[in-house]
Amino acid sequence: MTNFQKAVQNTTHQPANLEESMLVAILREEADKLASCIYKRLKMYYMYQPVVYERRPTGLLKSIVVTDVRSEMYNGEKYFFIEVTFDQKKMLSSSYWDSTQVSNPAVLISEGWAVKKNVWFKNIYRFGKFSGYDFIEQGIEDYNSMSGKTIPIRITRFSPNNYQNGKTYR
Repeated sequence: MTNFQKAVQNTTHQPANLEESMLVAILREEADKLASCIYKRLKMYYMYQPVVYERRPTGLLKSIVVTDVRSEMYNGEKYFFIEVTFDQKKMLSSSYWDSTQVSNPAVLISEGWAVKKNVWFKNIYRFGKFSGYDFIEQGIEDYNSMSGKTIPIRITRFSPNNYQNGKTYR
């Protein structure tokens, strides 16, 4: 049983009863593990063959960030939170064809894409079309399988066509 599992078990999910420094360290350690799992899944996406074009945007690989721990009061109890997120400045990339158009590669990779215009590459898989590879959810599954599903994880997604908040994994 990990320190985190012991802490959660001893406090019946009320982290305010723990010494804050220990809780913050454990939370940070678990968030780093989760970020590593997401990174490994994203790296798997970039290993596809054959490569159709040379300029593959890889800023997303460098953009995974673990935030500082924050706390909030809820019903008189203090709860701690940490986020695994993406640095927007590093992750956003310009279009291969039009540098004035910016795309969110996390959304494109997760949800897929399809070129609408009738161009020569429209039907080339991973260039003109892609069905999607949800590296975030797969990273969470990897994390949960190695850690025993000890902390709740909530995914918040935003894209122009999709906003979901509250999918929680335990």
